[in-house]
Amino acid sequence: MRYINRWNLEKADASLQVSPPKNPIVFYIENTTPVRYRRWIRQGILYWNQAYEKVGISNAIEVYYQDKKSGAHMEKDPEDVRYNFIRWLSNNRGTAIGPSRVNPETGQILDADVILTDGWIRHYWTTYHKIMPQIAMEGLSPETLA
Repeated sequence: MRYINRWNLEKADASLQVSPPKNPIVFYIENTTPVRYRRWIRQGILYWNQAYEKVGISNAIEVYYQDKKSGAHMEKDPEDVRYNFIRWLSNNRGTAIGPSRVNPETGQILDADVILTDGWIRHYWTTYHKIMPQIAMEGLSPETLA
């Protein structure tokens, strides 16, 4: 039984201090993700490249959009083990999960999905627009509020 799951990342050129990978980790942002959040999600994923660069692998992660309008990557099925997807659910719950499938003999991650929900957006909006103003006004005298 393996206790550590990992991506199989290798330098394309082992003689270099920092090298691109032989095979990058590729994620697709599912077309169900609201357009207004896609670039932020992409930037968040690509931010991990900074960590990989510290261990000698540049541009370890690539991110592409699945887009219904242009047809880009629409042939890729999020359920297919060959593809990693960022998926979006509208369920009013603030959760995120990251299921993956792993080779049980080696611990190599074969595919992974990150599932985000709109519940987080609703939670932050409510906190900022409704709860924080109430907290800011707590303990103030009527004279101050006037």
